[in-house]
Amino acid sequence: QSYMFYTEEYDKAIADYKDAIRLGDSYVFHYAIGDCYMKLSDFANAISYYEQSLQRNPNNSEVKKKLETAKEKAKEGGQL
Repeated sequence: QSYMFYTEEYDKAIADYKDAIRLGDSYVFHYAIGDCYMKLSDFANAISYYEQSLQRNPNNSEVKKKLETAKEKAKEGGQL
């Protein structure tokens, strides 16, 4: 995880992870961006990035759980 994630600078962490994707695409970066968006309560973007992570690593049960959580929170918050 990015240092920015742990210091709660989620917007900067998202930018760092997007830069990392441009250098070498990995499910981990999409997953991490999804986590940042969850922390920002931006569930629609979290869902999008968790889905992108699963496209790259479809058997990741941890990402599947987080995707379901994001969908539940999005419904509760009227984002879906």
